[in-house]
Amino acid sequence: MPAETRRTLTKLMVRLILDHADGDLARERQEARHDV
Repeated sequence: MPAETRRTLTKLMVRLILDHADGDLARERQEARHDV
């Protein structure tokens, strides 16, 4: 696989993982509010 393609895929994968983690944190905060 060309280096440029690999770099692009790596950036996209990192972004997906971080966005997913941010969504999990937001969901946990929202659930904590409902527990009060």
